[in-house]
Amino acid sequence: SSGTTQSTGSSGINAEYGPNNTNIPLLDLKLGQKKETFEAENRCKLAEERAREAESDARNLERRLGEAGSKEERMELRIAQRHAIECRRDSDVLKKLAERKRKSLKEPKTLRFTFGLNIQNRKCFGMFVYNCSRLIKMYERVGPQLEGGSSGVGVIGVVNVPYLVLEPTHNKQDFADAKEYRHLLRALGEHLHHYWQICGVVDPRTGSGVRNFWAEFGYFTNKWTEEPSRNLNT
Repeated sequence: SSGTTQSTGSSGINAEYGPNNTNIPLLDLKLGQKKETFEAENRCKLAEERAREAESDARNLERRLGEAGSKEERMELRIAQRHAIECRRDSDVLKKLAERKRKSLKEPKTLRFTFGLNIQNRKCFGMFVYNCSRLIKMYERVGPQLEGGSSGVGVIGVVNVPYLVLEPTHNKQDFADAKEYRHLLRALGEHLHHYWQICGVVDPRTGSGVRNFWAEFGYFTNKWTEEPSRNLNT
C-alpha cells in the first residue's frame, strides 16, 4: 500500500506516500508587504503635510480678515476651511491605514509547504508554486533536485504564497521580484532536504536504500524517466 494521498490541488497530480506539511516563518519573504507599508507611510506623511498647510492657510486667512472682509472674502475663507477639514480627514484615514500595515508587518506569519512522493509517476517531480490559489509555477526543481542525483527525485511540493509576500507578473506566469522568489525556492530546497530524510526513501543512518524503496513500486532501474513496471505483483 502507498499509504495516504495528499492532493496538490488544481495541478491534478497526486503526491502519494508520506505527505508532510511544514509551516515556516516568512522571514525575508515579506518584501512585498514591506514595500506596501513603506508606500503607505509615505502617503500618510504627504497627506499630513497637506493637512497642516491647508489648516495654516485657513488660520492665516481668518486672522487677516478678522470680523471684516467682503462677502467674496468670507466665501474664500469658508472654502479654505472646508479644504482644511477634508485634508485632515484624508490624513487621518491614511494614518490609520499605515498603522494597520505596520502592525500587520510585525505579526508572525507562516507559509505552509506540503511535500509528498509521486509514486505513480516519479519522473514528474518538483514544486508547484501558487499565488493566492492560482498556479504560477509547476515542477520547479529546488535544493537536492538540482544536483542531478537521486535525492529529492519523485517529490512533489506545494506552496500557496499570498499576494503581499510575492506579487505575480502581469501575465501571471512568473513573480515580479526575482530575488524574493529565489529566497522562496531556497527555503523550499532546505525543507525538501529535511523531508527527504524522514519520508522513508532513504535509511537515515546510512543514506542508502533509494533503489530498494522505488523497486517496491515497480521502478527497477535508476533511469528516472522510465515508467514503473506493469509486472509488479500487488
